[in-house]
Amino acid sequence: MRSSLPLLLFAVALPGALSQGIYRQLLRDPPPAERAHVIELAPPIEVRVTEVVPATLSWEDRVCQVQEQRLPSISATALDRLKVRAGTGALQVRGVEGAQQVSVRALLCASDRGRLLAMDLELRRVMGPDLLLETVQPDPEGGLDWSDDEYARIDLALEVPLGMAVAVEDGSGPLVVSGVGELSLRDGAGEIDVQDVRGNLSIDDGSGSLRVRSVRGDAEILDGSGAVEVRSVTGSLRVAGTTGEVVVSEVAGEVALPAGAAVTVPASPAPATEAPNAPGGA
Repeated sequence: MRSSLPLLLFAVALPGALSQGIYRQLLRDPPPAERAHVIELAPPIEVRVTEVVPATLSWEDRVCQVQEQRLPSISATALDRLKVRAGTGALQVRGVEGAQQVSVRALLCASDRGRLLAMDLELRRVMGPDLLLETVQPDPEGGLDWSDDEYARIDLALEVPLGMAVAVEDGSGPLVVSGVGELSLRDGAGEIDVQDVRGNLSIDDGSGSLRVRSVRGDAEILDGSGAVEVRSVTGSLRVAGTTGEVVVSEVAGEVALPAGAAVTVPASPAPATEAPNAPGGA
């Protein structure tokens, strides 16, 4: 008989002013003074959830009225690729030498508790040797009212084994990736900074500046708007779509750039020459 999966229970105190009826409906009548996170997981995933409190220190200098931190991780044994599906928020993926697991630091940040409760994230193995990190965020077209002062986002900082393949689908917010293997990015809006890619690179970007440095393979970039800078590619480079400024340097293979773009190719430094001996020298 299959044993039941372990349950990890996390209790977070709620202020008494919150509506008991709403939270009892959402959480299946927990004790009135508690909000219980009930997460059913299979080893080796470990999840820790901190108390939901008004923020006193912003994460990465970003304002947050109410927040919740989660720290899921999973062994990287037999994993080949990490897939990330994220909505609004900052995203950082960093390959770390000697890392044996995929570790996530997630900050769920919102303007109010209703929006905080509407957010979630899940880290799980999927078909084949892939791992999926997926976030859930409230739909601006859904039942919640939105104004300029209301927000909901999930900021993510991930560490993976050095050279692990990564595929990202991101909504909006700054995106930084380094030290990974083959990399595929699909981004809606926000600045992108990519460096030290140990494999082929593919980027489909909606808007925002894009900076790529050190790709050990081919690089293909489809960009909607914003400046593009690419430096040090061992294979070929293809840039399409953008009509903005494109700066390219140190590409070993063929280069294809969009017609109409303002292309800049930095001049290579002049080779050093030996100074002639001074009169009377050896």
